[in-house]
Amino acid sequence: MRDIKFRAWCTWIAEENEVPYNIMVKFSLLDIYTIEDLSVDAEIMQYTGLKDKNGVEIYEGDIIEIKELIGDKRKYKCIVEYNSLKVRYEAREIRKDMTYVHEFYVLNCMSEIKVIGNIYDNPPLVQL
Repeated sequence: MRDIKFRAWCTWIAEENEVPYNIMVKFSLLDIYTIEDLSVDAEIMQYTGLKDKNGVEIYEGDIIEIKELIGDKRKYKCIVEYNSLKVRYEAREIRKDMTYVHEFYVLNCMSEIKVIGNIYDNPPLVQL
């Protein structure tokens, strides 16, 4: 059975006089009630059920580097997103010239995937 896990990008405000700061928190379905205690404004991301070539769990919002193992064997960066209309995870290529989306589970079979960051901790990776 697949683990149902989440992580949240939160703004933590411990005391009234403290400066807010951002944290990334991982939690399971059983712990979901605690997210209300962490922040008023939290971005929740779900675990895709897959791991990269180094065993790192892949979540929504992760920036991944893909190296194709067949065909032209190109290398590119993508953002992992959930498509609620198609009910699947997708990898959207970070490109200037066009929008190209890959079906995530197909990529996992035909490519080498490596998590290189996420859209919250590493915004420069999303820029072209």
